[in-house]
Amino acid sequence: MNPPQPREERHADAVSVDVAFLLAVIAVYGPWTTSRAVNGPERRLAVWRVDLARRELDRLSPLRRRTNGTWA
Repeated sequence: MNPPQPREERHADAVSVDVAFLLAVIAVYGPWTTSRAVNGPERRLAVWRVDLARRELDRLSPLRRRTNGTWA
């Protein structure tokens, strides 16, 4: 039987999952923000989702974004 993980490790695992999810949201909905194939209401929703995901990612991630958009 394995000992329970310390609280910090469980928190780090949860943050890792959240970061992966937010990156997936940006990857999926990012192209929708400029696509002409997506209608107006869906495009606005995609912009909102990507913006929210980026803000949450900035809050969760210990990495900082460079001015060119890559991660430090």
